[in-house]
Amino acid sequence: MKPLQLTMRAFGAYAGEQIIDFTLLGDKNFFLIHGPTGSGKTTILDAISFALYGSASGDLRESKNLRSDYAPAEQKTEVEFTFKSGEYIYQVLRAPEQELKKQRGEGTRKVPAAAALFKILTDGSKEPLAAKSDEVTKKITELIGFKAEQFRQIVLLPQGEFRRFLIAESKDRKSILETIFKTELYRRIEALLAEHSTAIDNDYKALKQQQQFILNSTECENNDQLLADIQIFLQRQKEETAALQTASAQLAAAKLQLQQAQELHNAFAEATAARTAFLTLTEQRSAVETAKTEAAQADKAALLEEIYNSTLRAHKHNQECLSAEQSAQQATAAAQAKLQELHKKLSEQLQQLDGQSLKDTANLDKALELLNQRILQLHSEAAKLSGVTSELERLAAALVDNEPCPVCGALQHPHPATITAAQKSELQLKTQTITRQVQSLQLLQQSYQQAQLHLAGCEATLKANQAASVNAAKEFSALREHFKERLDASDFESQTAFLAALRTESTRKQLQQTITAYEQNLAAATDRLQRAQNAVNGKTEPELSACKAAEQQADALYRQLTAQTAVTAKELSDLQKAQLQLQELEKKMGTLQDAYQTAASLAETARGNNPSRLTFSAFVLQAILDDVLQAANLRLTSMSRGRYSLSRTGDVLDARRENGLNIEVTDSFTGVARPVKTLSGGELFLASLSLALGLSDVVQAYAGGIRLDTILVDEGFGTLDSEALDMAIRTLTDLQKGGRLVGIISHVSELRERISARLEVIPGQRGSTAVFHV
Repeated sequence: MKPLQLTMRAFGAYAGEQIIDFTLLGDKNFFLIHGPTGSGKTTILDAISFALYGSASGDLRESKNLRSDYAPAEQKTEVEFTFKSGEYIYQVLRAPEQELKKQRGEGTRKVPAAAALFKILTDGSKEPLAAKSDEVTKKITELIGFKAEQFRQIVLLPQGEFRRFLIAESKDRKSILETIFKTELYRRIEALLAEHSTAIDNDYKALKQQQQFILNSTECENNDQLLADIQIFLQRQKEETAALQTASAQLAAAKLQLQQAQELHNAFAEATAARTAFLTLTEQRSAVETAKTEAAQADKAALLEEIYNSTLRAHKHNQECLSAEQSAQQATAAAQAKLQELHKKLSEQLQQLDGQSLKDTANLDKALELLNQRILQLHSEAAKLSGVTSELERLAAALVDNEPCPVCGALQHPHPATITAAQKSELQLKTQTITRQVQSLQLLQQSYQQAQLHLAGCEATLKANQAASVNAAKEFSALREHFKERLDASDFESQTAFLAALRTESTRKQLQQTITAYEQNLAAATDRLQRAQNAVNGKTEPELSACKAAEQQADALYRQLTAQTAVTAKELSDLQKAQLQLQELEKKMGTLQDAYQTAASLAETARGNNPSRLTFSAFVLQAILDDVLQAANLRLTSMSRGRYSLSRTGDVLDARRENGLNIEVTDSFTGVARPVKTLSGGELFLASLSLALGLSDVVQAYAGGIRLDTILVDEGFGTLDSEALDMAIRTLTDLQKGGRLVGIISHVSELRERISARLEVIPGQRGSTAVFHV
C-alpha cells in the first residue's frame, strides 16, 4: 500500500478541509512529519488507519471521538484516502457516527457511520467495490493483506505499539505472531491430532461396548462359552432335522392314504349320483315319446303347408279384387251423376245466353264450341268499351288553346268531348256483367271437362278391376282343387286334422332339439352309470373321518417339529452371527489399538508433552521468530555499532507457562545475554525499531503477494544521541532506497535539518494545517 492523497474534514486537530498530497514528494521516499506537541501529527496516522479500517492508530482514541472540536456544527467529519496497491489505485471514504446540526430547525441530528470503496479506472471513472462499513473493511483487508492490528504493527508504527512487541511476555508475543502470520493452522493441527486421538479412543471404547453387548445378548461371558453353545445347538439341530425327516415321511403316507380314501369315497358318491340321474331321465321317457309323435305329424303337415298358404293367399287376393271392383262401380256411378248435374247447369247457361238447350252429347260438343265463341265475343265488347272511354279522356287531356282540335278543327275548346259520370258508371256496369258471365262460363266449362276426365278414369279402373276379379277367381279355384287333392293323398283325415298338426318352423326345431338332447343325455347317463358302477364293484366304502384324523395328527407333529427346528436354526444363526461380529470387532479393536498408540503419541508431542515442553504451534512460531530476529539484527547491529543483537531464549523457565518465545539481548561488550527490559530508552527504541523493520521484512517474505511499500514511524527519536540518531536515519534511508515510502513523526529539531522532505503541521486557534516542504 502506497498513499497518494489524504483529505481530512473536521477530523481531529483539523477543523476544515485538509488535503495532504503525497505525490508532491516526487521521487523523495523519505520524509518527516513535524510540528509542536499536540499539533496533530499523529492525527495523520489516525486518519489513514480510520479510512482503511474504521479505527484510529492508537488504543486511546475511539472512532466516535475523532471529530474535531473546532469544527462548526454543520460540518461533517469524514476522511477520503487515495492509495495504490499493486497495479491499481483505490479510493476509500469513511465517516464516523456523529451529531450534526439539523438542516431545518434547531437542535442536532445523529448521522450514522458510512463508508465506500472505489477502484479508480484508467479513464478517471470510479468503479464501486463496497458500500457498507463492514464490507469496506473486509475488502481493504483482502487488498492490503493485513487486518487493522497487523497494519498498525507493520506499516503504521504508532507511539509505543512496536515497543510493546519487544518487551511483551512470551504468551502475548505468541498471540501477536499467530495473528500476523496466520499460524492458527498449526494450533488447529494440534487440536485435530488431539481430536483424532480422542476419536480413536472413543471408537475403541464403542467397539468394546458393542463386544460386551453381543456377549450379553448371547448370555455368554466370553467367546469360548459362545463357541461351546454353538456346538450344542449344532448337535440339537442335527437331531431335530432327523426327527423332522421321519415326521415328513409319516405325513406324506397319511396324506396319500387320505387321498385314496377320498377318491374311493368320491367314487361311491358318483355311483349314487349317476343312478339318480339315470332314473330321472327314465321318468321323462313318456313325455319325449309324445314329443316324437308331435314332431312326426308336424313334419308331415309341413309338406302341405306351402300349397295351403298359397291357396289362402289366392283366396285373399280374390276377395280384394271383388272389393276393388265394387268400389270402382260405385265411383263410376258417382262420376256419371256429377257429369249429368254439370250438363244440366251448362244447358241452363247456354239457354239464357242463346235460347238453346243441350239434349245429347253431340249438341253438347256444339254448344261448347258456341260457348267458346260467345266468351271471345264478350271479351271483345268489353275491350272496346274500355278503349273508347280511355281514348276520349286522352283527347281531352291533349287539347291546347289556339291549336286545332283533331276532331272538330276548332281553335278554342270550351267543352272537350268527355263522358259523364253516369255514362262512365254505366259502361263499367256493362263491362263488369260481361266479365262475371265470362268467368262463370269458364268455371263451368272447366268443371265439366274435369268431370268428363274423371268419369273416363273411373270407367277404365272398373274395367281393369273386373278383369282382375275374373283372373283371381280362376286362380283361387285351381289352387283350392290342388290343395284338396294333396290333402286327400296325405295321412290326414280332414283339413281340421291337418291344421291341428301344423307347427311353425321354430316349434319344429325346438321339438327336435328336445328329443335330440334327451337321447344324448340318456346315452351319457347310461355310460356314466356304467363307469361309476364299475369303479365301486367289489369295494367297500372307506371310513373317511378316521383317515382325516390320522392325517391331521401327522401334520400337527410335522408342524411342531418344523417350528422347533426353525427356532433352533434361528438361535444357531444368531450365535454364529454374534461369533462373526465378535471376530470382526476384535480385528477392528486390534487395528484401533495400533492406530491409537501412534495418534496418542503424536497428539501428546504436539500438545507439548515432551522434554522441551514445546507445542507444535509454538515450534513453528519459534522458527518464525528466529527469522524475524535475524532480520532485526541486520539493523540493530548496524544502529548499535555492533554492540547489541537479539536472540530467542531457549530455556524452559516455567513449565506451567507458555515458553519458547522469550527475547533477550546480547551485549558484545560483556558477552552476557540479558532481558531486553534492561536496555536504556534510546537503546530500547533502536531495538524496537529494528524488530519492527525485521518483522515487516519477514511478513512480506512469508505473505508472498503482500508488498510493504510504506512504513510510518511515530516518535521515539528524541531518546537517541546524535550518533544513534544518525544510524537510525541511515537505516530508514536504506529502506526508502528500495522504493519503500518511509515517513517518521518527530518533534526533534535536528531531524528537520537532516531530512529535506518535510510535512509541517502548524497549530492555530481554530485548528491545525499541514504543508509539504519538498
